[in-house]
Amino acid sequence: WYAKIEDLLKKLSERSKNIFNSGLDLALKNNTSLASYHLLYIILIDQEKYIIDLLKNLNVDINSLKESIYPYIINNKAQEKIDKSIIDLLRMANILMLDFGD
Repeated sequence: WYAKIEDLLKKLSERSKNIFNSGLDLALKNNTSLASYHLLYIILIDQEKYIIDLLKNLNVDINSLKESIYPYIINNKAQEKIDKSIIDLLRMANILMLDFGD
């Protein structure tokens, strides 16, 4: 399934690829499987403007959210290099790209 992931990644924007690769680096650094919370954490620490604005409009405390996510990053030791949530996320991104003509 690594070939499938690589194929899906090739279709992403450069920004999405950077987030994915940064999340993977974070997972590897902590010897954990790459999961969706790694990507969310990367988005939060990189201050991705649109996501941050959306979360703030929903009255989400960004710092509390980061603090809540971080234990998952350091405590969920790797069983697989990439968690199923990432595969599902990439598949959904691919479907959305096709739907919107990206």
